[in-house]
Amino acid sequence: MAIYGEQSLYYNGSVQQATSSETFKTVNPATGKPIVDVQKASQSDVDAAVASAKKAFPSWSQTPPLARSRILLKAVQILRERNDEIAKVETHDTGKPYSETSAVDVVTGADVLEYFANLVASGGMNGETTQLRPDAWIYTKKEALGIYTEAGVPPGVFNIVHGDGAVGGYLTSHPEIAKVSFTGQVSTGQKVAASAAGGMKYVTMELGGKSPLIILPDTDLENAVDGAMMANFYSTGIHNDKATLLYGGPEKPSEIPSGHESGFWVRPTVFTDCTDNMLITRDEIFGPVLCILSYSTIPEVVRRANDTKLGLAAGVFGKNINQCHEVIAQIEAGITWINTWGESPAEMSVGGWKMSGVGVENGRRGLSAWVREKSTLVQGGGGEVGSVFCKL
Repeated sequence: MAIYGEQSLYYNGSVQQATSSETFKTVNPATGKPIVDVQKASQSDVDAAVASAKKAFPSWSQTPPLARSRILLKAVQILRERNDEIAKVETHDTGKPYSETSAVDVVTGADVLEYFANLVASGGMNGETTQLRPDAWIYTKKEALGIYTEAGVPPGVFNIVHGDGAVGGYLTSHPEIAKVSFTGQVSTGQKVAASAAGGMKYVTMELGGKSPLIILPDTDLENAVDGAMMANFYSTGIHNDKATLLYGGPEKPSEIPSGHESGFWVRPTVFTDCTDNMLITRDEIFGPVLCILSYSTIPEVVRRANDTKLGLAAGVFGKNINQCHEVIAQIEAGITWINTWGESPAEMSVGGWKMSGVGVENGRRGLSAWVREKSTLVQGGGGEVGSVFCKL
């Protein structure tokens, strides 16, 4: 029996019942039991949600930055007040430990909204003006593609439609949608990007990764091991008993707590003596698995770390900070760390290279991904129109 009430669609400022009369179940990975029935949107539902957004856009985009900033800050306040409640739902939905959802997931979401709110209020998204010659200048205007918020926005600005790949495909190809952002596996991301490309839409993609963590010879080994454990096993909820992580394998763990026997559990596993051609080394494993490989020289380890079609993240541990910088500069990955792993504050733009994604999230550039620029050249003086071939 589901523990949450049936989830409807949300658009045009209110809860809406899906016209498809279809639902799907969301399952708690820890128990294997359903937690909620979710209504599936039809194409007409998507059209209605898009129409409400299109109707709301003109007035919302003209709302003064300070007013929009206040709404974002109100959303931040709500998120922080309801942190524990939202974290509990996230744990039920994803199976991530509450220690992470309560201390990281909701917290960083609120941090990002707060950063964007302050950036908008301070004029950080204003356009630029450039004088071309004494009687002419150019200005650029950043025109919003869309803004996400949770509280206080006019009807139609924030909308939710649920569904499977068919609903997603209709969204990504919809002629009235200007921007698509997607997080998921590479193969699905390719389909989403191809669909969006047909309408020349702006896209942001965060896809799969196979992230190398290079431990240099002069490393503080204890610190490096802590970093590796954090990188691979933080989402398992295990963080302080290193010895237990050295046991494992493909079999289902036997010591599952009561009530969780039907869940989807994988024992945290460390593979040693790995080689570059192994599937476990080359392909993304979306689970608590660590592969250990040895190397002889720095050029060798850099070459091998880059020998992948993916480039989401990477890290380097070492005492010689100059060498760490030299190594990390050669790694083909978009999110990198030195002597740490995993932290990505709201101010830090993050995004994958190669097949791991397109564009960035967070930071000033992350917000810029949601606007489009318009450039205008203004000729002053009221004189005659000059030849288009005149030397500027």
